[in-house]
Amino acid sequence: MEINASGGLESLVDRYRHQFRIPENTGHYDEHELKEAEKRYVKFCLTSGKCPT
Repeated sequence: MEINASGGLESLVDRYRHQFRIPENTGHYDEHELKEAEKRYVKFCLTSGKCPT
């Protein structure tokens, strides 16, 4: 049986993206800024482990 580690990582990234895309954020940023802020949020979550899963 082969373990797919990237699938788990992709799942976490999707979860963190979903957590970030709340009306408070989507209404505050324009599209380009939203993508950059979302990237920073996901990176923070993955590296710090301080975001809810």
